[in-house]
Amino acid sequence: MNWHTDFDAALAEAARTHKPLLSLHLLGRLDEELSCANSRFFRTTLYPRPEVGRRLRERFVLHWHSVRPVPVVRVDFGDGRRMVRTVTGNSAHFVLDARGRTADVLPGLYSAEAFCEVLDAAHALAVEVSGLSDAKRSRVLAERHRAAHARTLERWALEVGRPKERNPAVLEAATADWASLGELEPLEPTPLLARKHPTAFEAGRIALTKMRVELPILKALGPLERSIAADTARNERVLHGRVHERFASGAPTADPLSFSDWLYRDVFLMPPEDPWLGLAPDDAWSGIEGGGLTVASE
Repeated sequence: MNWHTDFDAALAEAARTHKPLLSLHLLGRLDEELSCANSRFFRTTLYPRPEVGRRLRERFVLHWHSVRPVPVVRVDFGDGRRMVRTVTGNSAHFVLDARGRTADVLPGLYSAEAFCEVLDAAHALAVEVSGLSDAKRSRVLAERHRAAHARTLERWALEVGRPKERNPAVLEAATADWASLGELEPLEPTPLLARKHPTAFEAGRIALTKMRVELPILKALGPLERSIAADTARNERVLHGRVHERFASGAPTADPLSFSDWLYRDVFLMPPEDPWLGLAPDDAWSGIEGGGLTVASE
């Protein structure tokens, strides 16, 4: 897939092809191994799915935007072993019309089936509003998102046995098992996934036909499938619900960078102005000189 990193170039391509833009906002870089966790899952479990890849290639101009570098933790065990992982972070797919105005935002990780369903609706919405004036666009989006949110709340209320409840906070508190609200989608133990799993990588050159029964990665796929199902259910009901509310309120939504700033601050609870991304709260005592915090000099 051809991903743009220059927004103006992506916008020009969208104008030329009359396609909406799909702009991924993430911590770190999509073309690097150590990007935030969601974007790594996108690369390994979402984008390779044929039904997802086909939609992305055929229906959208693709663009990714790095919100800020992703925090990386390095653990040295003192005997030659090291662990390098990223901590915190979140990603969102911004669906923009051909003029670069936000039509919808898919926050966080989704299963492939759910992603396709929500993406199809967002694509249709972006196409619908592309030729509208800013004022007309805002009215149409407010109406569409208000209706979508109402449908989500109605379904959610039935799922948790509160058929008349429409308060998202009450429904969230009543949800004991998020994974049970999502569909468990089997993940194939592909060579790509195997390369990302330490013991599977060591197992090496096992034929794909044997991989299903022999690779240790199978032990990891079950919990991963359940985690994706839980994330999908919560992201669609809670986080996407906040996005629907934002559009329905009539608040400014056209500019994707301003929308992203709001999303990371108020929905992901990762204020862009916090240099430590919530990892160094003022009221936490570490017992380390200076809290173990250093700032590199320019």
